[in-house]
Order: sequence, then C-alpha cells, then structure tokens
Amino acid sequence: TRVFPHWFLPAFADYAGREQELPIDQHALIALCAPRPVLLLNAEEDTWANPVGQQRMLELAKPVYSLLGADDVVEWHLRPGKHEVLPVDWERAIAFARYRLRERTAPPKRMPC
Repeated sequence: TRVFPHWFLPAFADYAGREQELPIDQHALIALCAPRPVLLLNAEEDTWANPVGQQRMLELAKPVYSLLGADDVVEWHLRPGKHEVLPVDWERAIAFARYRLRERTAPPKRMPC
C-alpha cells in the first residue's frame, strides 16, 4: 500500500502486515462475478501477481460458478516469462472476449484452472 497507494482505498493500509485478517479474499471477489466469464492472465515468474495463488483463487471460486451452471467460463492463462503484458496476452484476452461474447470465431486454447 506504500508503493502503489492509488490502487487501494486508504483503509486497506490498516491490513498491511495483517493480510490474514482481511474480511474478504480474492476468490470471493471472483465468485461475485459469477456466472460471468473470468480470465486471469499470468506469467510463470510473475512473483508480484502470484500465479500459484491466482490459480488457487479460481479453484476456490469455481463452486459458485458450478452452482450457477457456469463451470466452463472461468479460465486461466499461464505463459512463460515475468511481470509484463505481451502481445500474446492481448491476443489471448481478445480471443477469450470474442468467444465469450458469442462471436465464437474460434475457441481459444484453454488452460483449466
């Protein structure tokens, strides 16, 4: 919260060093999106974004998607590399959006979470 304070509400800083006490976690925020499509884009060496944790967030949100009959709209894209946005990320995101918005030109390659 010190490095990027503009990303958060000021009250979020109250939990710095006490993250385990947060009343909510990312999987709950993803679950609130259900039954809408969600795509997370990650790089294997992106320690800032924590790809292992993001995969776990999707796994924990999936029961809500299942309850709403939307098992197939949660996707995770993992590519080699570090914390950056590459053309392949844009291509993947655009293919996902086109497919999920029913253009259905070609199904994107999936990496199940």
